[in-house]
Amino acid sequence: MEILNKKRLWILFIFIFSVAIILRFILLNQRELWLDELFSFAFTTCSPIELLSPKTTLPQTPFYFILLSSLPTSSPDWLFRLPSAIFGFMTVLFPTIWLIRKQMFKTALITSVLLAFNPWMIYWSIEARMYSLYGLLITILILQTVEEKISNTTWFILATLSFFTFPYAIFYLIYPFLYLIFKRKNILWGGIFSFILILLWSLFAFQHVINNSGPTTFDKLTFKMFGLFFKTFISGNFISFSRELILPLIFSALAGLIGISVPFIKAFRNKKSMEFHLILSALLPFAFYYPTQFLISLGFTFRAFFPSGILLVIVMALGIAQLKPKFIFTIVAILILSWSVILNFYFTPSYPYNWNKPRDLHYELIFKQISNDDNDGSIFYFKSFESVMASIRYMPHTNAKKYSAN
Repeated sequence: MEILNKKRLWILFIFIFSVAIILRFILLNQRELWLDELFSFAFTTCSPIELLSPKTTLPQTPFYFILLSSLPTSSPDWLFRLPSAIFGFMTVLFPTIWLIRKQMFKTALITSVLLAFNPWMIYWSIEARMYSLYGLLITILILQTVEEKISNTTWFILATLSFFTFPYAIFYLIYPFLYLIFKRKNILWGGIFSFILILLWSLFAFQHVINNSGPTTFDKLTFKMFGLFFKTFISGNFISFSRELILPLIFSALAGLIGISVPFIKAFRNKKSMEFHLILSALLPFAFYYPTQFLISLGFTFRAFFPSGILLVIVMALGIAQLKPKFIFTIVAILILSWSVILNFYFTPSYPYNWNKPRDLHYELIFKQISNDDNDGSIFYFKSFESVMASIRYMPHTNAKKYSAN
């Protein structure tokens, strides 16, 4: 960073932050809400007291839905997604500022670029779901814990809100809790109180789960799924391997692996390094989760471990920053170009996870039927539960008692 004075450096940071905002906000109103987002919308019709009950939101926890319930139900789709975009941008901003405060300007610059352009970071910033907030809260907690400048009150707030945003946060709280206890040689009362509160809510939740248990449709965590997770955090939330995507997927994966291998090597050599603790914070949740999936009905999904993706992108930036300048430029350029190609498919209707294909045609015939038959007392049998949820969202005048999924 010697070649850049502070003024030029801050101009560069502002430019990157502006790009991060554009990439997250430009897609907010591209199409209607899909099934998972429709569930988020449905919870806005509940009161905060109702949302605090485990039976209302399970298998999720209520904090994100309580935030979303402050929006009027008549709000446009983009407004329901706006909180995720804000939290997603803050996930770019906070680690960058955190590194700048540590005088790690080069690493901060690389981190801001990688977090701004990473397709997986962007994807969860433009959905009306809790994962963007979940990732932000865990990232703040981990970074502050590694720095050892976190108070009991702050730890309590971050840990509690993280769990009540998404329950898999419990797997991310174990290592930082133990880390601070061994480092400070005293009891972390913020952690104790947080775990007590989590336990009390979980007792009610487990009782409801036992009485209302059912099969899960999610996969188990295996070595194959763990490998696919690495591909997802490096290259984006894609299941398509069409020829247009092969090259950007390969190039981004190779560049990412080169970047992340450096801090892994350093971590094993120096157990006190920042890289070591960030890597453990990102990977140990998988180890804590693995035996749990055989004890209770928990499904493995990549998004449940979204905070690990954020932490590993930061680790990747730490590794890239240690390379020679020409290699830094080459790897970052490859990642940006590859991710830009991948992001382009978010606008292409014929590819998975696109954000440019309106969903209203998908429901048009059903909506038309409801409009024609709304007063004849009939029951509508929809082909999918998504159709029912979409009808509730986009045709609120229709009597909900007439809905029955077939």
